[in-house]
Amino acid sequence: MVQVPPDQVLGRSAGPQRAALLAFGEHWTCAVVRAELIERGVNGRCAPAVSVGLLLGDFDGLPDLLVVENETLSEHDRLVLDVFGSLGALGATVLVTDASSPVRGRWDRVLRRPIAVGGVADGVEEVLRASSRAPAVSTEPASIEGSEVRLGAPWPMIRCTRCSSSRHCELPQLPQQHARARTELAKFALEHGLEHQS
Repeated sequence: MVQVPPDQVLGRSAGPQRAALLAFGEHWTCAVVRAELIERGVNGRCAPAVSVGLLLGDFDGLPDLLVVENETLSEHDRLVLDVFGSLGALGATVLVTDASSPVRGRWDRVLRRPIAVGGVADGVEEVLRASSRAPAVSTEPASIEGSEVRLGAPWPMIRCTRCSSSRHCELPQLPQQHARARTELAKFALEHGLEHQS
């Protein structure tokens, strides 16, 4: 039996695989886009909403790219995108929307329907080529309204300036640990943002 090295299976190239979070309304659509991206060397994961994928995702770190169907975006999803963006924890972003729908928010690429699965994959590849996003390891100050945030030494932390409660994380050493810390800080900010609106 001939053994084929994993980096030569289905034409995949050697090197680290990029990760994409796919949020589409219909699972079948997401599965087809994911299959096309895997063929092109992009590890796609499907989620019913971008907030679910970011807050509960099983990536080894944070995704390099988000591909989001406009119809799936709730106000909560938009808030999650804002918080992750404030923490420097978002990669490139692609929005798939109807030909005439207005676009809210900042996106690296907007793909308008009608578009084939190959067209979506082409757009993703172009954005990934243009994106020089490194793993989220910056320790630059982050700004989230109503919070004090520190991303670096002695440890990442967030403190609510209204109630003084806080969350601390161990000082990360690896990119995956940086991603986990930012996810925990984002969860805290979201919990306290909702809590203080009541």
